[in-house]
Amino acid sequence: MSTFDLVEAWHETERMFISMVLQDPVQVLSLCDGICDEGDFPTPAMRKIYQTAVDLHEAKEPLSYSVLLLALKRSGVIHEIGGREGVLQIMDHAPNVATSQYYAFELRRYSSIEQMHASASKMISSINANSDPSDLRQRFIAATEVVHYSANAPKHVAEIYDAIVRDQQRPPEERSAEIIRSPYPALNERIGGFQMGKLSYIGARFGKGKSAMMLELFEEAVAQDKSAVFYSIEMTAKEVGERLLSCVRGIPMNAWSKTLGEKDLANVVSEADLVRRKKWWVDD
Repeated sequence: MSTFDLVEAWHETERMFISMVLQDPVQVLSLCDGICDEGDFPTPAMRKIYQTAVDLHEAKEPLSYSVLLLALKRSGVIHEIGGREGVLQIMDHAPNVATSQYYAFELRRYSSIEQMHASASKMISSINANSDPSDLRQRFIAATEVVHYSANAPKHVAEIYDAIVRDQQRPPEERSAEIIRSPYPALNERIGGFQMGKLSYIGARFGKGKSAMMLELFEEAVAQDKSAVFYSIEMTAKEVGERLLSCVRGIPMNAWSKTLGEKDLANVVSEADLVRRKKWWVDD
């Protein structure tokens, strides 16, 4: 991710989070207490909206969208974001407030990355031919103590290369057992599958099919005799189950709001018997 992309993503995350604060300030601030603070917001106006909501919440004032909007008008912040039209623009496509913790953690993460980038830039500008690598590393760690980093000692490049050679010399079946192939040949060709023990992010804007894609990956992992857990912060376990059944049994999504016909119901019963032997779970 380039610096430009990172800043753009940080601002988009900020907008999403503030849209939820405006939508339901009490619930969002209760869910996200201690996760992020005003220093994690890149835009001064957004920072003021958040701090206004926090101040009202901590003062035990009755807090709602209308109360927060009135407080923003009194402080003049409302004009910094373009008045009521600016508020509506921020709230456009607001996520479900149940996802607010995710966005709060993302705000903190982007803020930490920016702090790390600034510290690294400052440190690089002071490097010269006589700089001690160990001293530079300690200075960098001290400057970015809020960011998680590796506590391991630096490795010589020759050691890294030796480890790569040992990994490549392992039996092919042993190495392939650590890879989960996706159901998409083009993706497998590009990334070689998903390596176990590594965290992979799949991101897209609202409504682009992230959940559907993850359900297909979920099913594919289980088909490869791997254990899988689908964590959902937006859908209930029942909704996840319905989506899975639509994927594997071809039952239309709009059928779940009605009573299923005999054929579709028989497919659900049959699938339920099949999955009892599979190692997969849903956590909502």
